[in-house]
Amino acid sequence: MTNTFLNKVQAERRVLSMVNRRCGVDRQLAGLSGGAIDDWQRRSAMSNVADIAATLRSLGKSCQALSDRSHETFKSTEWTASRSIEAACELLDRQLCAAFASERR
Repeated sequence: MTNTFLNKVQAERRVLSMVNRRCGVDRQLAGLSGGAIDDWQRRSAMSNVADIAATLRSLGKSCQALSDRSHETFKSTEWTASRSIEAACELLDRQLCAAFASERR
């Protein structure tokens, strides 16, 4: 049996690292809850912040699915969530690269 809570924490840390390594101290993302994303979105000055926030919300839901075991007998949430997280992280990376490329101009 895998520890899905640890997988959730690892996935969340990966996402936070992706955002925070590119943002200044005043624009750090504190978590993947709706409130944390809303707060980050208000403080961010990126051109495509709404798109990035939507991706972050999707990632937050996928990470939560890793530790929500209430419906595990009906479907394999860990594999599905892991695939969803990987795809969303790739999208997030492209969005962040585009945002910071446009800031440098």
